[in-house]
Amino acid sequence: MDTRRRKLLRLVACAAALLLENTSGKRKRHRRVWRKNRPLDLTAFDSRNNFLRFVKMTSEDFDLLLERLGPRLARQDTQFRKAIPPRDRLSLTLRFLATGKRTRRRERMPQEAGNVTAGFLGCSCFLTGESLQSLSCAYRLGNSTTSNIVKETCTAIHQLLGGEFLQRPDSAAAWRRVADGFLQKCGFPHCVGAVDAKRISLHPQGSDDKRSVLLTAAVDAHCRFLSVSVTPQTGDSDAFAFEESDLGRALDRGSLRLPAPEPLPASDRASPYVFVGDGAFPLRSDLMVPFPGEDAGGRRAAFNRRLSGARRAAENALGILTSRWRVFHTSIPLQAEKVERVVLATACLHNFLCGRRSEAYLPDGETDSWRSDGLGIMKSVRREPAGGGGGEGEDVRNAMTDYCQPPSGLT
Repeated sequence: MDTRRRKLLRLVACAAALLLENTSGKRKRHRRVWRKNRPLDLTAFDSRNNFLRFVKMTSEDFDLLLERLGPRLARQDTQFRKAIPPRDRLSLTLRFLATGKRTRRRERMPQEAGNVTAGFLGCSCFLTGESLQSLSCAYRLGNSTTSNIVKETCTAIHQLLGGEFLQRPDSAAAWRRVADGFLQKCGFPHCVGAVDAKRISLHPQGSDDKRSVLLTAAVDAHCRFLSVSVTPQTGDSDAFAFEESDLGRALDRGSLRLPAPEPLPASDRASPYVFVGDGAFPLRSDLMVPFPGEDAGGRRAAFNRRLSGARRAAENALGILTSRWRVFHTSIPLQAEKVERVVLATACLHNFLCGRRSEAYLPDGETDSWRSDGLGIMKSVRREPAGGGGGEGEDVRNAMTDYCQPPSGLT
């Protein structure tokens, strides 16, 4: 009996000592990170080709971009968790933008990537295209955290790069430089931009409704975006009213500061500076579209060929955009507001990398071979039916038709 009592007293004493120790001093807390395990940093890959495949830029371009965006992406550590570094925030977002297309085959990962590669191989979604859920798996993050990182980083890219790399010309001299590029490259006079409009499908998470947004873009002769606007599209109609777009309103208000009409090259006939588009756009005095129908070998055909060469810049720019940022190859699982941020961010990155002449983005400066890859979920639009005729637009097009005729004796 005494032995059992002594054992019981000994256990009570030990329990009391442990309780006293826990209550008398502060327990040491270990700060958690926002990940479940050690981060998997894309930039840790040793393979240069692997790096290029997942972020569509060289490590030098990535570091320069990170230098610009780092302060905006940085977050403060808290007493509970360490903040996710700007490098991981940027690489995660670029992977979402660059690898949205689900591949048809399983790609082999390089052996030199070591344990990091093995970690990614454990997540099959890494090899078949990136969604927000697969990125959450790869980066050991929560779904809402991943979504917020993509949204915040796309916003930062547009806000910090847009003023330098996605800014419309703001003077007549700047617009003339754009026109000189089209004249030298395409032979089309007084062209201050090629315009195009596309409908982008989106499928927000948690919603069975398939919606879309309307992308309207103006491009210079070197396939760089001059202006990009994204507006939600109501209903199922794919009709496009140029007058309701940002560019159309700016032209109507006269706020673009286009040069005043000047004589065409080697001519004494004054003609306004114009944008060029396809049949989805209306004919205006500041917007040229091709003659309808076929007139092979005629005067109209010569004009259409010359205009098509200038308009191809917009087709090429959108082809490059969808080929490199493959988030546009499947319905985007985001709300219209977030899709707008994605589009504007990719347009800024496009101009940034074109300006850098990045070998990863545009090998050897090629711009005409990207249209064969298609435009993914970007669909063509049709013109909104409208009354009225060309008027001044017909006069301008006829004058430019005269200019575009080949010399006598040539066909």
